[in-house]
Amino acid sequence: MSRKRFKFRRMPACRKFDNATLQQQHAKVVSEFREWAEAYADCCRKADKRIMGREDFAHLMSESFDLVQVAQQFIHIAIKNHGGHYAMTEDDVYNSGFKKNNDRGYYDEEPVKSPYSGYIKYIYEKVD
Repeated sequence: MSRKRFKFRRMPACRKFDNATLQQQHAKVVSEFREWAEAYADCCRKADKRIMGREDFAHLMSESFDLVQVAQQFIHIAIKNHGGHYAMTEDDVYNSGFKKNNDRGYYDEEPVKSPYSGYIKYIYEKVD
């Protein structure tokens, strides 16, 4: 049996829209999801025609990243506005999500702790 230690990795929250309301950020999430869906559909159409290029794939990856960022921003705003009432931090949200997915067996390896996120203390251990 091998013992593997994996650490939690999370991007820092994008603070661009710190003063947005949850409703405004929700609208932004929906908008970004639509942009991602269009980029994905465009890649699929071009792949079927065998004309998809690196630029098309890079655009899809850029939209995927944007979608992650607006979702994380939604979490950030929600916690900033309501987390104190529920004694919850952003790290609690991420730790809970990673733990839930790990318990369900969704990771081959558990998340890795990033060097820039020294404030995150939650570390998983898994025995194979």
